[in-house]
Parts: sequence; C-alpha cells; structure tokens
Amino acid sequence: MTIILPKELEALINEKIQNGAYRNPEEIIRASLLLLEAQEKGLDALRAEIVRGVEDIEQGRFITCGTDAELRDFAGNTIERAEKERGSLGPH
Repeated sequence: MTIILPKELEALINEKIQNGAYRNPEEIIRASLLLLEAQEKGLDALRAEIVRGVEDIEQGRFITCGTDAELRDFAGNTIERAEKERGSLGPH
C-alpha cells in the first residue's frame, strides 16, 4: 500500500519518530487507526445514550432540578443507589 501525505503530516510523522514516541511510520498509522476506531465506538455509544435520554423524556421519565443544591442532592442519591446496586452484585 502506498500512502501520499501532505508535507505537514509527513513532518509530524518524522517528528514523532525522531522524538522516540514511535519506531516507524507503521506504528503511527496503527496507533492512529486504533484511536479512530475507539473514537467511532465512543460516538456510537454517545448517540445511543442520547436516543435513550430523548425516549426517557418523551415517556416522562425525568426530573427537573431547579437549583444547584437539588442537582447535587439528585446526583448524590443516584451515585449512592448505584453503589448499593453494585455492592449487591458481589465482587467486581
């Protein structure tokens, strides 16, 4: 496979190799592709959570916090419930 890069990207690759971050261009391409794959998976997961949140709102499954204190209380209670549920599942 032959890849033609703009001079700026070629310079960046050479810099990464010279400063010891990578041994060769192949390592940089591999790391870049793995990062791209992780980013895409993260975006897919985020999209799914947004859809879930919108569905919850449409079904009336939400609360409204009018003050910072209410939000802090809600967050604290949510974390506490999650920790109790996690604890009831046994060791992690």
